[in-house]
Formats: sequence, structure tokens, C-alpha cells
Amino acid sequence: MDAAARKTAEFALGEEGLEFVRSFPVPVYGSDMCLSDGRLVVLGQVSDGTPQVYILSEEGEVIRSFEPGFPRQLPPRGLERFAAFFASSHGRGHVHCAGGDVLAIASERLGIVRWFSTQGDFIREVTINGFSPVTWTPNSGGGLSMGVDPATGVANTLSHLSGGGPGQLVATIHGASMEDMTGRLDIYVLDSGSGEQSSPVPSEAVASAFAHHRLYSFVRDPYPKVLVQTVPQWLRRQ
Repeated sequence: MDAAARKTAEFALGEEGLEFVRSFPVPVYGSDMCLSDGRLVVLGQVSDGTPQVYILSEEGEVIRSFEPGFPRQLPPRGLERFAAFFASSHGRGHVHCAGGDVLAIASERLGIVRWFSTQGDFIREVTINGFSPVTWTPNSGGGLSMGVDPATGVANTLSHLSGGGPGQLVATIHGASMEDMTGRLDIYVLDSGSGEQSSPVPSEAVASAFAHHRLYSFVRDPYPKVLVQTVPQWLRRQ
């Protein structure tokens, strides 16, 4: 998906690798997408930064759309000139097609996960335990400085949302401090039926997919790579 150009591309797995099939426009500046029974679900932002979910047919036609309803983030007093930045920054998120016409949608900056039906009906909401949003303050140069939550000394972002075992959702949370801006990754397993969540488990990579009794994770820096693990204990249903 090309967010800036507002379009997505489809590829097929051929004998020599991926083969381009087609591309078509999407109605938003997309941040994530998934497939639900042949329909493309795109999470993105409209022009004012508001997050919006679009359900598209196989032909790329809009079936329906709805807002995930995350709290709108306004700039602190004195930083009103950065309203557009705040809207764009806080509108980003992740979507996972959980099966059975259920979607899980997460706010990257707020650590909130909301479940909806593909009809747009709200099901439930949870906030990741201990999630500390990034703070912003004006700096001497007239711009913004990113900071940590003064109560915890940490700034979190939700890096990815994926499926786990049956009825499970896996959220990877990044946490940085002033002493360690590179930060660390923790994984939470959420029960899609109840919204209950596990204690955080440290991870060296972002959990991306679960299939065939394997967990697939990726590392962005310094050299992008994919890690493949047998199913770890914390992802197994008891």
C-alpha cells in the first residue's frame, strides 16, 4: 500500500517470486490493511487526520466505511499551530482481520484496541495495561520536542497488531526512555472474546504473523530481517 498516493497493489506468488497483478486507489491515506473473506479492509486517515475504516470489494469498490472512534488528540495550550500534526500523528493505527467478520483496530499513539464487526458495530475496547503515551512540549526553536510520561519515565507506541492462537490477538508495544531512546519491545496477548490481556513478555522483534505453529516476527533496524520461531510458551493456549 502506498499511503501518500492512496493506492494499493495486488501481487500473486509465481514460480519466480511475486508477480504484479493490479493496483487500484483507496479512499484514505492508508496506515494498515487486512483481508476479511475476500474483502479488503483499509485503515487510514481522511484529509483532516481522522482515522477511518473502509471495507472494499475484490474490485476495489467501497462497500461501507466507519470511524473507529478513538479520542481526538488536541495539542496542548500554546501549541495550537501544530493541530494538523497532532491530528495526523494520532490518527495512525493498525487493523487485524480476526475472522468471523470481526476486526480489531488499534491506535498507535494511545494504546487502545477496539473490536468491531465488519458492519461497523462496536464490540468492545481495552487499553494496553501500563501504556504511557508520548508527550510533547514546545522547544526553544519554536518547534516540538518529544518526551516521556513524567509519571512512568517511558513513552510507548503500539508497533503492530497481529493474530495469535485461536481467539487471540498479539500487540507489540515499543517503549523508550530518556536514557534509552532505542527502547525495548514487549508483547501482550489479548483474548478476543473477553478483552483480557496477558502480562508483558519482552521480545527482540515485532510479532507479525502466526501460522503453521510458527511465529513470524520482523526487525527493522539496522538490517531488516524476519525471525521465525516455534510457538513460544506465552502464545500457547492452556
